[in-house]
Amino acid sequence: MTTPPTDPSTPEILRSRRATRRQLFVATAGVIGAAAAVRAIGGGLTGGGGLIDASGNPLLSGAAEAESPAERLGPPPPPEVEPTGVVVPPDGKIAFPIDPSERCHVLDNYGDCRGGGSRAHAGVDIMDERGRTVYAVADGRLTTQYTNATRIGAGLGWTLKADDGRYFRYFHLDEFAEDLEEGDEVEFGQVIGYLGATGTDDLENNNHLHFEYYPSGPLRVANSVDPLDRLDLPDDISVGPRLGGCAGLIPSV
Repeated sequence: MTTPPTDPSTPEILRSRRATRRQLFVATAGVIGAAAAVRAIGGGLTGGGGLIDASGNPLLSGAAEAESPAERLGPPPPPEVEPTGVVVPPDGKIAFPIDPSERCHVLDNYGDCRGGGSRAHAGVDIMDERGRTVYAVADGRLTTQYTNATRIGAGLGWTLKADDGRYFRYFHLDEFAEDLEEGDEVEFGQVIGYLGATGTDDLENNNHLHFEYYPSGPLRVANSVDPLDRLDLPDDISVGPRLGGCAGLIPSV
C-alpha cells in the first residue's frame, strides 16, 4: 500500500489545498449573491432598501427607486380654460356684444330715418351671419323679453338693465339662449341669444343685431345714445359710412 504524502510542501498537498480554496470561494460568492438579491427584492417591496451590489453598496437610493413615473415626468399641465368669447373692454367702453365672423361689419346708422321719415333709428346694426353668439355686455337683469318674431319691429330680443343703471337693447335675435326668461339675472359674457333677422322684412339676408344703449333710466328713446362711439370694436371689424340722421326727430325703435 502506498503511503500518502505528509509533507505540506509536496505538489499533491498543494494542489488539494488550492482546489479546496476555489470551492470555498465559489460557495461564498453564491451566498453573498443570493443575499443581495433578497435584499434588493425586499427593498423594492418596502421602499426602504433600494438595489445593492454583491458587496452591499447601494445602486439606487430608496427615494429614487420609489419615485413614480408621474413624479419623474413632473406635475400635469393645468386644464385648458375656455374663453368666454367676449373681451373685457377698457373703462368707459362697451364690450362688443357678439362673437364676430370674418363677415361682420357695423353700420353707422344711429339716428337714420325710418318709417318714411317719421322716426329715427335708436341704435346701430351689427351685421353678421345667422346664429352668431350674442352676449350680455354687463352684469344685470333681463327686464323685458320681446317675442314678436313674425311682426316687423323688434322681433325676438331683450332689454338688459345693468347693475350700474345702464340699459341695453338687443333686437332681431334668431332665438334665445336656452332656459333664459324675463327677469333672469345674467353675468357679463353670458350667452343670451343668437343673431338673426326676426322682426325684419328679409329673414334670409338681413341677419344683424340691432343694439341700443341708454346711459341711465328711465328707459325712454329720448335717452338713447349712439353706442358706436363707445363700443370696443375688434381691430378687424369695419364700419359702414354714415348716411345722415333725421334732423329734429327724437330717436325711436
